[in-house]
Amino acid sequence: MKCAMKALGIGILLATWFVTGCQDDGQATVQPRKNQQLPVVAAHIQGDLTYQDVLQNGELVHAVGMPGQAGQVWVGTHRGLYVSAQNKTWALLSPDLGGEDIAGWVVNANNPNEVFVAGESVSFRSTDGGKSWEQVGDGLPPSPDIRSVVEAMEGNQRVIYALVATEGVFRTVDGGLHWKKYMALEQPVNSMEYNAADGHLYVVTQDGVLVNDGMNWVKEDLPGASQVYSVAADNTKGDLYASTSQGIFQKRNGAWKLMSANAPERLVVIAAGSDKNSLIGVGESALLYVLQQEGWKKWE
Repeated sequence: MKCAMKALGIGILLATWFVTGCQDDGQATVQPRKNQQLPVVAAHIQGDLTYQDVLQNGELVHAVGMPGQAGQVWVGTHRGLYVSAQNKTWALLSPDLGGEDIAGWVVNANNPNEVFVAGESVSFRSTDGGKSWEQVGDGLPPSPDIRSVVEAMEGNQRVIYALVATEGVFRTVDGGLHWKKYMALEQPVNSMEYNAADGHLYVVTQDGVLVNDGMNWVKEDLPGASQVYSVAADNTKGDLYASTSQGIFQKRNGAWKLMSANAPERLVVIAAGSDKNSLIGVGESALLYVLQQEGWKKWE
């Protein structure tokens, strides 16, 4: 997912790609898994930045997420990966990532100290919770422009998919060390997600949400949605979500339905939350919001 947000002079800009074609490489349907724990470094990180500092330092925000149970928010930016700490403060996850363009990340649920981050000319792995990083990516194009990364459990095998602009989707089964091209992409794509409930990859194009049925890309029917911005999967519950110009749609039991909870503003980036937060979203103003049982509220 490549997007940029405007707040206090910082612009939101959603980049687009388009998708066609795939290679035969079956995807197995899996059961939703439990929330993962935060890496050691992130769990104890000390913050000295405000959120406005993050927006100013990061320049462009590409991705947002709550990858663990501690209620922290991660924000991938044009200049580093930031983590909410305590007392409304923020910090870089690692000084080594400062200045790096971070478009996405995955944390190994079975070993939360193993983190893979990716972005424009970025393909790094840490095995000690973010204390140190190594460049990985054998099989990826030179200086890959990675726009999105997602994790899947196919049977007992952990798989990471990376969406590389103008190249396609690449696949790794060893945590990012070695990659193989999985499918070609010719259409601009705003967002990519893997839904464990049905074992399929989903992408967002200017035509809407497309799902890979194993052979082709098939358009999903979101009733009344004129523009789709991003997709998110809650693989602890098996639900899929899409942020649109009409609001947030939820896919449950195979059908899309507009959610009744109205966000304070249009959300252009969404991701699965954790604990009591079902979803986390980024508004056009660049403010952060979380969806709780009582409705959407601003992240404080």
